[in-house]
Amino acid sequence: MKHIHTYINRHVARWKNIWIDILRLFQRIPKLQQHDQAVWWDTLGKMQKLLRKAALSLANSSKIDKDTMHNYFMSGEVHLKFA
Repeated sequence: MKHIHTYINRHVARWKNIWIDILRLFQRIPKLQQHDQAVWWDTLGKMQKLLRKAALSLANSSKIDKDTMHNYFMSGEVHLKFA
C-alpha cells in the first residue's frame, strides 16, 4: 500500500509541475506576441523603405511614371505600371 501511495504522489507531483509549466507558458504568450509584433513592424518598415527606393529608381530611369511612383508612396502598395 505504501508503494502505491508513493507512486501516486510522485506522479501527481510530476503532473502538477507540468501544469504549472504550461500555465507559465501561457502567461508568457502576450510577451512573445508583443515581441513578434515589434519584429514584424520593424521588418515591414525596412521592406517599405527598400520598395520605395526601388520605385524611385524605376521612376528616375523612366521605367514607371511619376504618378505611379507617387501613388505607390502614398498607398504603400505595389501597383507598378511599367512604361
